Amino acid sequence: MTTDSGGTVASRRIRSGGARFRVKPAPAGPVTDDHPKPRISDRMTKAALPSLLLLLAACAVKDSHIAHEAETRLMGMSQVDLESCLGVPDQHSSFGDMDILTYYATSTSSDSYSIPIIGGMSFGNGGYCHATFQLKDKHVTQILYSGEKNATGAPDAYCAPIVRTCMAHLQQMSAVSTITPAASPSSR
Repeated sequence: MTTDSGGTVASRRIRSGGARFRVKPAPAGPVTDDHPKPRISDRMTKAALPSLLLLLAACAVKDSHIAHEAETRLMGMSQVDLESCLGVPDQHSSFGDMDILTYYATSTSSDSYSIPIIGGMSFGNGGYCHATFQLKDKHVTQILYSGEKNATGAPDAYCAPIVRTCMAHLQQMSAVSTITPAASPSSR
């Protein structure tokens, strides 16, 4: 065995069957594991990721459905009814018997979420939509959406906030119209 000038063992030679081996001593500091076990919170985060992504996708798909349904259900609506449920448009242009009403919506959330996975992954939410309603003789004839309006896997999802109130109003009105009062005995 040999020692360095400080008196510590630098290396030692072992003779075994005529072969010589050099064995290096173990490091003097604490032993560290090159592959630490994942912490419970890391495992829970990885397990919750699919659920979180599914939840976010479900919300965006629902909004996409609302925006697409509005493109057909709001056809023929009068300008007065449209402005009653949407409010005053952000832009209004008139061309003879044709009116163009434009509404703007911007996602109020600029959050981004970072989930620690191998290499990391982040995703954000946010976008904007311009919903343009074309009216002829004061009735809706066409609805067009433009802007950064698509969420991942959900086209036109950022347009839903514009039309959501009108769609809820139409649903409420159809529910009220299907409930008819029972005929009174005196009217028979």
